Amino acid sequence: MPATITRTSASAGDGMGRGTSSRRRSCRFSSQSARKPFIIGAMADERNSHLLYLVRHGQARTQGDDADRTLTDQGQDEIETIARWAAGAGVEPTQIRHSGKRRAEQTATILQDRLSADEGVVVGVGLSPNDDVRLVAETLESEQRTLMLVGHLPFLSRLISLLLLNDADRELIDFPTGAIACLLRKDENWRLAWLVTPELSVRAGFSRPKAGPHTTG
Repeated sequence: MPATITRTSASAGDGMGRGTSSRRRSCRFSSQSARKPFIIGAMADERNSHLLYLVRHGQARTQGDDADRTLTDQGQDEIETIARWAAGAGVEPTQIRHSGKRRAEQTATILQDRLSADEGVVVGVGLSPNDDVRLVAETLESEQRTLMLVGHLPFLSRLISLLLLNDADRELIDFPTGAIACLLRKDENWRLAWLVTPELSVRAGFSRPKAGPHTTG
């Protein structure tokens, strides 16, 4: 059964893109958050490692064309909550990429408001729910920037499985709406450093506003 929180585990994986950033990127945690072991998978290897952040969009409405579905009130609250946590934890992506679908674009915009990625928010190629994760994994191989990819299931789950297990079809973790995962690559191997859900970030001290009626999506 997939685990919601997975501690660091090394595995074969490919690594996306071009360019470098003059600003050092790292997952930094304050002493307060460092006392929350239920959030942190393992941080010791993050120095001198290449980081990748994966974010699933917030809860979305079920009505309408798939590309145009927007976040529910609860979905917006989820992303506001996780974005506040990420900013406090020192998450600093160089660029935020999203699939182009409205719910992912909204998610990326909220994250950018809190995280201020140097290269802003752009539409990424190949990030739709059923796109081939191998194409993204191949582009990650030469990427030097710290990217944040905002997407969907099953894409994100399959990408993590491919990077960590070299098998996209092998389900590894749960990835609820609004969750953010930090992967690191060192010595050509990818590891999962941590995965945080909006609920866990609330437990870390970041309150979430009460949402409206629950809508799945």
